Amino acid sequence: MKITEKEEFFNKAILDRFISPEDLFYGSLEHGKCSTWDDQCYVSGLAAAAYCMKYAYCRDTEHGVSCMDVIEAKATAIKLIRGLFLLQDVTGVPGLVARGVKECETANDPTEFLAENWHYNKKLHLLWKGDISTDQLISLVMGYSVGYELIDNKKIRDGIRKRITAIADHLIANDMQILDISGSRTRHGDLRKRLGFNPLNCFIGLAVFSLSKRVTKPVFEYAGDEDEAGDLLYHKKYENYYEKLISQGYDTQAKKAQSAWWDWVVKWLGKTNHSDNAMAFIAFLSIHFSDPEAPFLKPAVQNCWKLVKSNQVPFFAYVTEKITWDFSAYDSCTIRDIIGVKDDEYFQDYPIDLHPKKMDKIYLEVRYRKWPINGHGSVPQRWLFHEPVPIQDRFLDVFDPKENSRRLSEGWDQPFKEFSPLSWIFQYWLGKFFSFI
Repeated sequence: MKITEKEEFFNKAILDRFISPEDLFYGSLEHGKCSTWDDQCYVSGLAAAAYCMKYAYCRDTEHGVSCMDVIEAKATAIKLIRGLFLLQDVTGVPGLVARGVKECETANDPTEFLAENWHYNKKLHLLWKGDISTDQLISLVMGYSVGYELIDNKKIRDGIRKRITAIADHLIANDMQILDISGSRTRHGDLRKRLGFNPLNCFIGLAVFSLSKRVTKPVFEYAGDEDEAGDLLYHKKYENYYEKLISQGYDTQAKKAQSAWWDWVVKWLGKTNHSDNAMAFIAFLSIHFSDPEAPFLKPAVQNCWKLVKSNQVPFFAYVTEKITWDFSAYDSCTIRDIIGVKDDEYFQDYPIDLHPKKMDKIYLEVRYRKWPINGHGSVPQRWLFHEPVPIQDRFLDVFDPKENSRRLSEGWDQPFKEFSPLSWIFQYWLGKFFSFI
């Protein structure tokens, strides 16, 4: 199967099964149904960005893509961005984002039967999950940032402007903290600069205001535009708050995003914070689209790259090369050295079977793990054979572009679970859009 055929196969799987009736994304399915909504905002932001980049690539006539494929890519991108809009609109609180949304299966008001962090929107008759965290937020912001630049649709751009500024207003009103519908701060919703111990969240805060000032920047059609003063004041509100954060040292902290001293201690201990690594690079990508000349962006990427380059993740490598354009950041390595295999081989060899595979023996890739237990603790402890498994014989990891996708994963005993091909699609179209593939 050619890489283009594999893209068609994965794209069909996404369109057939992994987009909800609410235009949001499912990260995985069990028995054909979504079983968790904890990370729906996170995967939906990645999916929206992926299809925006696909559309931007496909509409270039030099690439010889059919008109139908261009139309499908744009329609899917717009659908997924509208899904992101719903994650904000469903909460009923300006600037507050839901982790996930699902239909209410009863005709009655289910409020008294809801589990923790679930809420009911009576007007839309939808259930939504609260307690939004920074990884969910930055993925949504990145989806907005990419969509604003690549989707030539006024309603979509106006919708992004309305909602990202609502998020910024929420943070301004609450001292850079995300407050849930109860009025209390969410568990991971603190974006304040706290004695140097919050560098990644400082970067995420800057990403929100970087996009807010980008989308409110007025474009005057003629001198003396009657709306000129109001538009400029609107823009200045977010530009001034952005500069206020800079004056407080947010940019200094942002340069250490996922490269502070404790990150190196964690790595020295043989551990990896995959979620925070992904958050950092999602934030980098967001600001690359909203303000590529931000002076703190390149140093932050270079510092973080030193921590993650051995992970062999194409997403990290592509963002690093695109933003830095400085091969010294790689210690004279090339992209092929970074991911350990030629780009086309990496994407070609990615397993087509999206269901976990049962194996007679559990193996461990020596390069990435050295302990005789599963890294996530979901498989009973047992001695693992230190032998690499051919890629075609491995089952897929949960689909996040945050670690080497060829490693062994939990889930080997869940034959009814199907992972979405989002990681492949996102990294593939990122590579195509940046001309690395």
